[in-house]
Amino acid sequence: MHVYDLTGLTRGAGEQRRVVIQSFDVPFQSLVLGICGVVAALPFVAMLFPLLGYCALFGIVVVELVVFWLFRWRSRSGLRLKNYQAILDRRRSHVGRFLVCGRPYDFTRGLAIAVVSSSMPSPRRRNVRDVDVAADLFSRAR
Repeated sequence: MHVYDLTGLTRGAGEQRRVVIQSFDVPFQSLVLGICGVVAALPFVAMLFPLLGYCALFGIVVVELVVFWLFRWRSRSGLRLKNYQAILDRRRSHVGRFLVCGRPYDFTRGLAIAVVSSSMPSPRRRNVRDVDVAADLFSRAR
C-alpha cells in the first residue's frame, strides 16, 4: 500500500490552468477576474461619463487594478494570503479584546463576571441525615 501527499500537486492546479485568446496565453483566473472587473466598472463609468466624457473610461482601468489587487495578488508578509483574505482575517481577529464564552465582553456595561476554575472539585455539603445513616450502618456492622 502506498500513500502519497497530493497537496503540492493539486494546490496550484487552478492557478496553473491557462487559456489561449488570439495567441495570448492568459491564466484562467485572470481572465475571469478581468471579465468580472469590466462588469463591475460599467455602472461606475456610466455615472462618470456625463461629467468627464471619454476620460471616464480610465475608471475601468482603476476598477480592474482594484479587483486584481484584492483577488489575485498576495500580501507581502505573514502567510502570503490573497489580499482580500488578509483583510477579512484582520477584521475577524480579536486582538485586544477580552472574550467570555467566545464572545467579546464590553467592560463599559459595568457588569462583573467571576471566572472560576472548573478543574477544582467543589466540596460536597454534608447533610446531617447522611451522617446519621452512616453512623447507623457502622453500628449495625459490629
